[in-house]
Amino acid sequence: MVAVTFSKGKAEFVKRKMPDGTVQDVCLCAHNVDFSVNWCIAQVPVHLLDEVIHHKGGYAPGKLTDYIKQGVSDNRCTYCYDKRVNHGKVTPREVNQRTREEFETKKPEIIRIGKSTESGHPYYYPVLIDFLNLCREFKTRVIFTTKAFPFGLQGALETTDFAEKRNDSIARLAKSVNMASGEELAERLIGINATLLYSVSNDSFEYGMVSQGFTNQWRINQAVKYHSQKVNTSLTIVCDVTQSIDENDKRGFALKRGLEERDKTGINIRILPIRINSDELALKVTGKNMRILRDHGHHGTKPLFETDSPSNGLAPYKRRGNNELFAGYFHSDFQNLFDSGIGVCGAVGDYEHCDKCLLCPEKVRFPLKDIPKIIYDQKPGKRPSAEGRALRKHPKLFTLRKKKGGEELKRHDVFDENEITTKDEELF
Repeated sequence: MVAVTFSKGKAEFVKRKMPDGTVQDVCLCAHNVDFSVNWCIAQVPVHLLDEVIHHKGGYAPGKLTDYIKQGVSDNRCTYCYDKRVNHGKVTPREVNQRTREEFETKKPEIIRIGKSTESGHPYYYPVLIDFLNLCREFKTRVIFTTKAFPFGLQGALETTDFAEKRNDSIARLAKSVNMASGEELAERLIGINATLLYSVSNDSFEYGMVSQGFTNQWRINQAVKYHSQKVNTSLTIVCDVTQSIDENDKRGFALKRGLEERDKTGINIRILPIRINSDELALKVTGKNMRILRDHGHHGTKPLFETDSPSNGLAPYKRRGNNELFAGYFHSDFQNLFDSGIGVCGAVGDYEHCDKCLLCPEKVRFPLKDIPKIIYDQKPGKRPSAEGRALRKHPKLFTLRKKKGGEELKRHDVFDENEITTKDEELF
């Protein structure tokens, strides 16, 4: 079996270049793990889940082509930033000697579970328990992001009430792996000083998860139960921060329900501004396509969008180098939440926000221009990246890629922004 190994993450590029030229770490997610060998189990509709589990993480032989034709093979979350395509393989990894060696050599103080795939799913429960045991042994704290981690066996049984056609696949799976009680799992998480982050958004964007019974309401219910057991638990609400709370509610986001639970139980709330990666998602989130959302008028022309919010004529969204859109400003409702101390993770307008995943009290907000440019190495046999092509136009910068003093410059090296033209900067 394939070992659970560490991968790099957001901490690699969310850093801050200080006025004195030094670079400070910001994000805590330097070490990350996923428990699936390849793909995310959130993509599997519930009526095919038993088949996938029976075939050790894959569809029955010869079935994938049929499922692709039927349009049921890719039920990933619409806003997924990994844009994965379901090839049927969600086979669990295993915690073994190689995993232990990762801990021994890298000695992580903090590690995130669930970077690219859903690792809190009951299918990965045996792997999770083995991994948490290693975290306890090496005194490693955990940031655990999930949509599908039950409050023990009882939470797994509750999925039947939320699943499509009351399917009980998750309940049967949890029983088969001898899932512990919620109280026992809470003790484990408290024992490693973990922060448990339930991703909450919009049922209409998450068909695979929702069909299995992991609806947003189910997630809120599980989070509240762990919170009641004194686990450091938060609802990470993915939503549109450029629109009002009421408008988010009308479009199906679970924001209001999360805020109500906060007022009732005291559970933590944090905001993850949605990133828009397609016209389909843009229309569902805002009712406008991507071109309209990022247009703020040119040469004195009127903007393509119309809004009553106090945006000072700014477009609601801005474009990243990867063509994703991110929020251009906070609606006043969200500005009020932010001012009240609610954590935010991600870029809004000209600023990057980091709440340290609520693992500690510190919250950071700093200009996006302070994030140093990172030049990624080209892998053998692959076309040079946009960053690499830009570098080739600038011999002075390209020289920095060569060995210097017998030591290769690493990914975190900071390049002089003045050497990159405005046109080239759009590639980054």
